[in-house]
Amino acid sequence: MALFMVQGVSRLYWLPAVAKPTTGPTVAEITAGIDLSAAVTALEGFAPQSSKIDVPLLKYKSNAQIEGPQTFQDATVTLAEDDGKGTSADELARQEAEEVLVEGASGFVYHQRKTSVPAAGSVGYLMGATVGSQTPSLAMGASAATVAAALNPSTPFRKVKVAA
Repeated sequence: MALFMVQGVSRLYWLPAVAKPTTGPTVAEITAGIDLSAAVTALEGFAPQSSKIDVPLLKYKSNAQIEGPQTFQDATVTLAEDDGKGTSADELARQEAEEVLVEGASGFVYHQRKTSVPAAGSVGYLMGATVGSQTPSLAMGASAATVAAALNPSTPFRKVKVAA
């Protein structure tokens, strides 16, 4: 198996609808979505959190622990902001990313990890979410302007296969 770099290879999509979120999106559902890849500068918080449950047992001085419920922390997609004046494909894609990831928007985040072209049988990761907020960075230094879209998960971020 060859190693690969995610940057330049993978794609991140915002899908308005997925009929079967537990098994994965179809190629048509991905095509109907918005490719956010030209705008994404960072992805954070997609890992599930699990808590332990203490079980006091009479026989022992310390409690035993068992696996508890899994929860899903908020995730953040950071986007490079566009000034809205450009007309190239990447500039228009950045403008669209800011327009769709607005507070209250619901959909699915699909991360196509190992290839830039989604095809039937491709493996990726899918999570249902609602955008909780969109907050601009207030950094004053020599850095690109960014905006962070906070996502409230409605489903786990799970590995899925693209259906035909």
